[in-house]
Amino acid sequence: MSNFSTPPLPKVSLVMTVYNTEAYLAEALESVLAQTFPDWELILWDDGSTDRSVAIAQNYAQKDARIRFQQGDRLGRGRALSQAHRLTQGEYVGWLDADDRLASTALQETVEFLDRHPEYGMVYTNHVNIDLRGQRQGLGQRCKIPYSPIGLLVDLLTFHFRLLRQSVFATIGGIRPEFTSAEDYDLSLRVAEVTQIYHLERPLYFYRINPQGISHQQQRLQRESSERAVNEALRRRGLERSLQLMVTEAGEFHLQQFAPWQAKPITDAARSHFKRGKSLAGQGDLAAAVACFQEAIRLQPDYIAAHNQLGNALQGLGQLEAAIAAYQHLLTFNPTLAQAYCNLGALWQIQGKTQNAIAAYQQAIQLKPDLAAARQNLANLRGDR
Repeated sequence: MSNFSTPPLPKVSLVMTVYNTEAYLAEALESVLAQTFPDWELILWDDGSTDRSVAIAQNYAQKDARIRFQQGDRLGRGRALSQAHRLTQGEYVGWLDADDRLASTALQETVEFLDRHPEYGMVYTNHVNIDLRGQRQGLGQRCKIPYSPIGLLVDLLTFHFRLLRQSVFATIGGIRPEFTSAEDYDLSLRVAEVTQIYHLERPLYFYRINPQGISHQQQRLQRESSERAVNEALRRRGLERSLQLMVTEAGEFHLQQFAPWQAKPITDAARSHFKRGKSLAGQGDLAAAVACFQEAIRLQPDYIAAHNQLGNALQGLGQLEAAIAAYQHLLTFNPTLAQAYCNLGALWQIQGKTQNAIAAYQQAIQLKPDLAAARQNLANLRGDR
């Protein structure tokens, strides 16, 4: 027998692609070395840099064996990310841009969340904007928007820092490099279709606003790729005949309804399970009712009434996170349901997530101005602040 043992695989794989970022690369790498959670590897992939980035990267790789450096020809960010991810070994994977920084507890807090919540496939945090000198410019605007699968169709809410399960990454087929400058948006949209995503409202990533950065130089291409990613998501979700993506001159995304909701007739089998579920709920057997509603949805995924009743039953059972997920899923099929937003607001209010609750009530009132419950709850919340 051999006396040699295989070293354990790292818990987290971070991926960083580098292209001519000598001014900030050391700062980014130091933020990884400063992590309070030590069980990580960093796949550091140079994408054909012509400045001192390679020398800096090699120096750090020599200092810490957890940094695995690869030097390659110029591929472009999407293909470089795809190649780098093939080297990852961790249970969880995340990205760090070479001109940004992680807060020291970023890995610890996101790993702890995913370890405690196996039902979630990805967690993302708040990010703080910084200038070229590293001075803080305040919380990013996306951080103030509550997460929802439908909201993700009009904005990359899952901006930074994202940590997802390697199994989820594999399930969705990884990165698609053809979505140039919007690879992360396309990835997040596909993740949202196979698992739950959680917004950890902690400022754990520092995003550098760089006028010379790639994201600014390629805004038009990024917008086009993002638009294509959203339209593909609408087709995958069966919403292309109900919702149309509209893009303003300023590049803002909006969804416009242009067909009646739920045009397909409800099948007899799905309707039977739905009726049985309502009867059981009326008798107080909420657990059995949940099973019936879930079966109705399995048979007909766009069964809006079943999604709504499932959320109500889960709420009655005190399963608040599951109820939130049910209402959010419902809104992916019909984002005009004011009552669903009102229900979400009530659940977030119970959990003490005041900003989320306010945003949900506001959305409900915008859709249905005479929705008394939303108006009253919103007034109560604002009065409490």
